[in-house]
Amino acid sequence: MQANQYNTAMGRIQYLMTVVCFSALLMSCEKHETPDTPWKTKDAVMPSEYVDGQTGENAVVSISSAEELVWLAAAVNGSYTGNGVTDPKFENYTFKLTANIDLKGRLWTPIGGDYVGFAGVFDGQGYRISNLNVSVGDEGFAGLFGYNEGTIKDLHLASGLVKATFSGDHVFSAPTGMSRAVTLGGGGGPFAGGLCSYNRGTISGCSNGANVTADYFLFVGGVCGHSDGIIIACHNKGAVKGLMYVGGICGMSEHEIIACYNAGMVTGEWKVGGVCGWNDYGTITACYNKGVIRGEYFIGGVCGYNDAGTLTACYSVGSAIGVITGNVGGVCGDNDEGTVTSCFWTGRTYGYIDEETEITEIRKFASGVWPEAGSDVGQSIEWGTGDGTDSGKYWKSIGAWKAGDKSVYPKLWFE
Repeated sequence: MQANQYNTAMGRIQYLMTVVCFSALLMSCEKHETPDTPWKTKDAVMPSEYVDGQTGENAVVSISSAEELVWLAAAVNGSYTGNGVTDPKFENYTFKLTANIDLKGRLWTPIGGDYVGFAGVFDGQGYRISNLNVSVGDEGFAGLFGYNEGTIKDLHLASGLVKATFSGDHVFSAPTGMSRAVTLGGGGGPFAGGLCSYNRGTISGCSNGANVTADYFLFVGGVCGHSDGIIIACHNKGAVKGLMYVGGICGMSEHEIIACYNAGMVTGEWKVGGVCGWNDYGTITACYNKGVIRGEYFIGGVCGYNDAGTLTACYSVGSAIGVITGNVGGVCGDNDEGTVTSCFWTGRTYGYIDEETEITEIRKFASGVWPEAGSDVGQSIEWGTGDGTDSGKYWKSIGAWKAGDKSVYPKLWFE
């Protein structure tokens, strides 16, 4: 009799435990957000330190959660309807990350876009943002930031996917020899980058580890899609894939790229480079590439197409692979009235190569052929060592030639 009572009691306890666990599971499921669930304005939480209309020390605001980052995006994009945002560009404000933020793979709306964006300072303070998920269509401003007119610094995008697709509203006439004609969309873009889609300000001390995939997009980069601002001391480790003007750091640059490096694979068709796809009257200084670069025409280890721009003290040790009739170079796929000084390369190149015979200051690494600060051919003051605070002193070490693929190549000051 006692055994029956015991079994009955235990049965009731097990039943109650099952009910409790099942109820908890239901509650958990109700609150669970799937990876494709978008971050929405209703998720936004205004940072407690934010006060409208402040300047100077009073305009420094901490951000420590995904919800507060959502608020910043909503405020800049004009979708936040709460009180207290009279300047959605935040020109007088500095926002500082105070913790790592996990965006959980939920769909992210970029901060700014359509040529209107953030104009303050966003200081990552060395913290990481992970699991970014961006998917945009024809309007084309894809990235953590869509449009930057301010400063983004010391921010690390650790992981994620930035994806851009076109519906195909316009037909683009492909350059002679390209393997396919391309149908493009008709939006305000197209730009895609890990940290920033379009930069008109400064991006400094940042890194990208997200993959950027924009098969039918122009202006695609690991750090930034298009820049007519400054990019300095940044690096990319994510895979980058686009159509035209594709680069490990920046798809197209019209201003400055300084002391940056790429370690990710970069794939495109036209004007594809390890650091920059198309350097349009810009300057690229003290940069290098160690990723594999693949495309068809104008494929370069550092720069795909140098259009009256300047390359100084750069190198590539990654393969540059194009088609047999395409312009391919260890440093520059094609140099069109540009200036190239003291640049080096090694690694495999495949395609039509003419740069090394035309430009005496592009040389292949070898014994006795190595960077050195100076004014002779193959040398430049931009190869100076230092901590990056002085112009030209961007390198931690210059490295040294060693036989048998054991060479130690130059490293930037922040590595």
